[in-house]
Amino acid sequence: MLVTATPDLAAATTAELTSRPNRTVRLPRFEGRPGEIDPVYVTEAMRLNPGADLSYPTASGKLEFWTPRLEQKFSVMGLSALPEFYTEAEQLVDLPHIKYDETAKVSSFFSEETLVYPGHIVNEPVTRDAAFDTELVTGRPAAPHFHSWTHYYWQAQEMWPELYCQIHPRKAATLDIRDGDPVSVITENGRITQRAWIHRGIRPNCIFIPIGWDEQQPYHPGASVNHLTGIRLDPVSQQANLKTHLCRLEKAAQ
Repeated sequence: MLVTATPDLAAATTAELTSRPNRTVRLPRFEGRPGEIDPVYVTEAMRLNPGADLSYPTASGKLEFWTPRLEQKFSVMGLSALPEFYTEAEQLVDLPHIKYDETAKVSSFFSEETLVYPGHIVNEPVTRDAAFDTELVTGRPAAPHFHSWTHYYWQAQEMWPELYCQIHPRKAATLDIRDGDPVSVITENGRITQRAWIHRGIRPNCIFIPIGWDEQQPYHPGASVNHLTGIRLDPVSQQANLKTHLCRLEKAAQ
């Protein structure tokens, strides 16, 4: 089922896996080539011809950390190929972040024409709405909820049935929130309600809401945390900010 879309999985046959003591196969592998191969980045020529060069798919055939060509591609997006620290502007402290341009350009990183908003790194104060006094962090939930599919299993229903929000006890006390109370979290993008989980393992000025719930689940449906996150995309990776957003909390009606 998977090999059609991902040919690199072809070597992971049942016979190959069971023939190995540790039941693992490093991919990709090529028929007729003994042992494992390196590197794991494979060019189209290597897929079509098992005897092709095993070099990296770069102009030099080597790992490239910085080249004039890479620098030119990054500069189109307003950045540099050399590592530069930056993070999200939506934090309670001022750190270097991306300031986006208002005019879109064709990305220098995609094979097909893709319009993106370039930007440049700035280290300047951010004007914040004082009402949003908490940092929202999202991420993977506990193991029983690794993907939303696992909500169908009874083990997951017993251990983490409902969408939750981890809150430090001091933060919860200021809002008269007790463990298990419904709590609403609001960002500039939306609002969702979930169960409060009073938890000392988180900073008082921060909350955590996991991914994986949605309104269409047959058991314990919950609003997706995506309702709280924005859609602005990083100039190079085109990934949205899924980790840090400013929010505020309210105790919701029972």
